[in-house]
Amino acid sequence: MLATARGIIVGAPETGSGGLVRFGPDGMPEILLRRFGDAPGKAAAPYTQGLTFALDVPHVADGPGVLAEISRLADAFARALGGQVVDDNRKPLTEAGIASIRRSLERVFHDMEANGIPAGSPLARRLFS
Repeated sequence: MLATARGIIVGAPETGSGGLVRFGPDGMPEILLRRFGDAPGKAAAPYTQGLTFALDVPHVADGPGVLAEISRLADAFARALGGQVVDDNRKPLTEAGIASIRRSLERVFHDMEANGIPAGSPLARRLFS
């Protein structure tokens, strides 16, 4: 209910998400949500120690905007579930940490654009699928 109220649904098999997905305005997967530690193709554990929010950089046209939405979603889930938003190293994710991720993401988008492969474009989707 928490996910579906925010437009996140069970991922279609063709998305390869192995979890929940929210589609963007263009109909492409925008935000992926998986249980922490679940491996694709393996049976899910009866419990989870966390959730992982992700975006597939080459497939998302507005990475910084989607990152901001992921941050809002993660905060909402943490509040609702009594959890904490953490980074890949399981350390609390601060505003400074999110700003660092945003800067890295913007560099990747800039580099892709500079090489004629705009993120979210059909070319990027073909090259990075």
